[in-house]
Amino acid sequence: MRQFIITALAGVVGAASPATAANLVANGSFENGFDGWEAFSDDTSLSPAIVTYGASGIPADNSDSRSPDPVGQQAAYFTSAVGSLQFIGGFSALTPGRYDFGFSIYLPSDNPDNAGNASLIFEFLLNPLLTLDITTQPARTWLHYSGSTQVTTTGAFDLSLVFERDDLLSRDIVIDRVYLVPQGYTPPPPSVIPEPATWAMFIAGFGIVGSAMRRRRTAIA
Repeated sequence: MRQFIITALAGVVGAASPATAANLVANGSFENGFDGWEAFSDDTSLSPAIVTYGASGIPADNSDSRSPDPVGQQAAYFTSAVGSLQFIGGFSALTPGRYDFGFSIYLPSDNPDNAGNASLIFEFLLNPLLTLDITTQPARTWLHYSGSTQVTTTGAFDLSLVFERDDLLSRDIVIDRVYLVPQGYTPPPPSVIPEPATWAMFIAGFGIVGSAMRRRRTAIA
């Protein structure tokens, strides 16, 4: 089993009520590259990359993520050649309570038939909380995975995302919007951009209203 680890050294933003919670994983959306993250690997010549949406046919994250972070322009790309990759987020002053966590993944279309086994493991408080078999996930679709965990004492804890594969080439994976929030947080509704046909209806409606107002002013005069 090949192993590659990335560690995030970002601290908690601070205590917040669930309704207004910010993402406790600083740079969890990789908009600042790998700032605040540290990598570990059994092969020091390998490293993950930052990919810009639209590059290599990777669309923006459109999953039903509950992350407080909006969809940005970048994500973390883990090639099957990396081996095992681990993100560890260092949190300071987490208070006792229950927390929700999650992340989005996307499997590019460049290697769906690679036969190697690969898995993604989400660890918190040194315990694996969620394990995904990458070989069984659908390709070319953004997916959101989440769960919850309990913090019983105040202190500094690590959050990890571990990407592992065997010695055979496996499928690549893109990760974005890693988050940790107090349980009870409700994400804001996604912004909706009207379709062209909807814009046409808006414009037509404005024209009708304007025409009616002109007729009304003429009648009053």
